[in-house]
Amino acid sequence: MEQLLCTSKPKMEPRQTKWPENGDDPCGPPSWPYVFCFGGRVTQIQAKNLGLKGSLPPNFNQLSELQNLGLLRNNLSGMLPTFSGLSKLQFAFLDYNEFDAIPSDFFNGLTSIRVLWLNDQDGGEGGGMTGPIDVIASMTYLRRELNLNGNQLVGLIPNTLANMDLEILVLNNNRFMGPIPKFKATQVSYDSNLFCRSKPRLECAPEVTVLLDFLHNLDYPLFLTTKWSGNEPCGEPWFGLNCNHNSEVSIVNFPRQKLNGKLSPSLAKLDSLIEIRLAGNNIIGNVPNNLGQYSQQTVYYFQSFEELHT
Repeated sequence: MEQLLCTSKPKMEPRQTKWPENGDDPCGPPSWPYVFCFGGRVTQIQAKNLGLKGSLPPNFNQLSELQNLGLLRNNLSGMLPTFSGLSKLQFAFLDYNEFDAIPSDFFNGLTSIRVLWLNDQDGGEGGGMTGPIDVIASMTYLRRELNLNGNQLVGLIPNTLANMDLEILVLNNNRFMGPIPKFKATQVSYDSNLFCRSKPRLECAPEVTVLLDFLHNLDYPLFLTTKWSGNEPCGEPWFGLNCNHNSEVSIVNFPRQKLNGKLSPSLAKLDSLIEIRLAGNNIIGNVPNNLGQYSQQTVYYFQSFEELHT
């Protein structure tokens, strides 16, 4: 599997690493700079602050003996490859790069991982890795530190993350939403997010819970997440919502917004809702049967009911 580093050289600009142009064995002889081996297998890569550009190869997880990875403070970009199956990896320092997303199976089988730093990614629109925080829910083996500061990760904090028995958990400067859970980590920080309440263990208002489920079913479009924060959708009406004289949501108004996903059945819990305007989007599935059961006056503005199809 060490041939993987040979094939990745064009992606990672070997001039910065001083890896030999014609070398075919990173463990040598001669051994490659920044690469450490044991028994002819790569166990560490320590190539921080070298100005590396490009992407990691998609089969990076074939370095099955890798225990320590230090690629911090470079200019590596694109989606992270899966680390699935790197069962001996204990430390991964990938901070201060330009990665823009985490694959859904990234954490599968990382049974030895202790420290993971993914903070301060400058890639992607607006800077930082994007996507739902749900991917972190599979990271059940992490033992010591997790740093996700300075990304654009979005969504409700999964229970699995809140219950991780970590020494340090850093979630600052993302787009996490919903209530702040009680974290098990010894030291935790979560400043500059979009939580509905400012203190842990306080539930969101029922309307907010419904609207966040609506966002979840649409994969948390970034243009909406930054405009929906706090616990009062009708205080200063959230973007795309109209409210009645009782400060209750009466209209959901998002025509032609390039939305993708499914229509949340939880909207039926908004008994003040009278109109849903979603024409010109790519919303699939059936119109939930329970929409309108609380208010018989609910009007749907889709291009047609066939627009919402299975």
